[in-house]
Parts: sequence; C-alpha cells; structure tokens
Amino acid sequence: MRDVCKRKIYGFSLIEVSIVLLIAGIIFGAVLKGKDLIEQAKIRSVAADFFNLQSFISLYSTDYNDLFDQPFLVWEKLHAASMAPSPNPPNSKLGGSFSISRIYGKHYLTLAAVDHEDEGEGRAFLTFSQAKSLYAKLTSDQSGDSDAVIVQNSKGDVVNINKIKYSTNDRFSVSLLIE
Repeated sequence: MRDVCKRKIYGFSLIEVSIVLLIAGIIFGAVLKGKDLIEQAKIRSVAADFFNLQSFISLYSTDYNDLFDQPFLVWEKLHAASMAPSPNPPNSKLGGSFSISRIYGKHYLTLAAVDHEDEGEGRAFLTFSQAKSLYAKLTSDQSGDSDAVIVQNSKGDVVNINKIKYSTNDRFSVSLLIE
C-alpha cells in the first residue's frame, strides 16, 4: 500500500498551465489587434483614393465639360486624357470598384461592388463598421456640411449615420460629392 503513495505522478503544475494560457491570450489579442490595424490601413488608403479620384475627375470636368454626359465612360475618358492608368474603374483595397452615381441630382464618386455590364451601377457591399469608418475619414478633413454620404443597400436611401437602424445583413456603399 505504501508503494502506491510513493509513486511520483507526472503532470503540469497550475503555474505552468496559467503561463501557457497567458501566452496564448497575448498571441490571440495581438492577432485581433493586427487585423484591426490592417482594416484601418485599408480604410485610410481607400479614403486617399477617394480624394485623388475626386481631384482627377474635377480637373477633367472643368477642362472638358463632357464628363457626365455618359457616366459609365468616365474611366475611359480619364484614361484617354492620361489621368487614369486604365480605362476600367479602379478597384479599392476593401473590394469593389469606384463608379459615378447620381444622388439627389448631383454626381458622386461611389465605392460599390460594380457589375461592369450594368453601366457602372453598383450594389452596396461594405459592413456598417467599414462604411462608418470610411465616412469618418472622408468627412474629418472637411468643415461644415459633409460632401460624403452613406447609402443603405436594403433601402437604397441616403442614411443619417447617427440615426440609422440596420441589421447585420445590411450592406452599405459610401459616396463622395464630385461637383
């Protein structure tokens, strides 16, 4: 009977297990924070693309005044004027493409998942969090009234960012005024 009590039991101590859990938690937290940093970098890059494209389009439209006659040809016209690297709509780092849309009678540069055969019209694809962050970047440098809008896919209406009601399945697009 005494031989059973003297036998050494092998295993991990409570301190060893807690150290392993602590290290695993730190790694998991770093991965989540890293994903958030990557997402924010993409949003900053897309906001910069919005402003650059807005400038190119504004410059072209002041010189030629025919840009919005056929909005689906905007990229071809910009490419012909050496203001765009390709005759196709530019893609964003968040996915989707930039297109020209008409909202409230004004022309907007819109980020949406574009079906190129549908003459530049797009469908919303951004999550609410992405749309809200991008909207904040587009409006942070501007004073007064905002030149950016968020469109909710399920309703197709421009939404007020502070009063919006949405479900997790709703998708959004973000647009920036050109003219």
